[in-house]
Amino acid sequence: PPVPSTSSLSQAHSNTTPPPNNINVLSLNIRSLTVSTTAQLLKGIETHNIDVLLLQETFLRPSKDITGVFTGFKAYRRDRTRPVKRGKQISGGGLVTLVRESIPSKQIEVPQKPSDVTERLDVEISLPNRKPYRLVNLYLPPTTGRDGDDRPPPA
Repeated sequence: PPVPSTSSLSQAHSNTTPPPNNINVLSLNIRSLTVSTTAQLLKGIETHNIDVLLLQETFLRPSKDITGVFTGFKAYRRDRTRPVKRGKQISGGGLVTLVRESIPSKQIEVPQKPSDVTERLDVEISLPNRKPYRLVNLYLPPTTGRDGDDRPPPA
C-alpha cells in the first residue's frame, strides 16, 4: 500500500525554522506501526502540532525502512532484535522517537545488559536559551509474553 503523504507536515516546520521555545510531546504505545496507524499518526501530528513523538511497541524490524514516511522529522529507532526464547524473537517491542528537524537533537547511547528486558531509547534535544533536555522513550514488556515465555521480573 502507498505511504501517506506528509507534505503538509514539512511545510509547518522546515529545516530553516528556528527551534521553538515550547514543544508538544506525545507518547503512545502504538502496538504496531502499520500503514493504517501511520496515517492516523500523521493526521494527529498535524492536528495537534506535535514536535516530538515517542512510540512504543512499533513491532519494526531492522529491515523495515521508515525513511521518508515522517517528512520533516528525524527518526531514532531501537528495534527489538535480541532472541528471547529458543532463538526465537518475541513479537512486539521496539521504540521510535521522532523529533522535528527544526529541533536540534541527537541520540544518547545508554549501555544495556543482554539480560535487560526493558527497552530504552534516549534522545537529547536543544531549545533556545535552555539547557538540553533528555527524553527517555521506555518500554517494559509484561513479565509473561503472548507466547507464554517467562521473563525475569524487573530488577
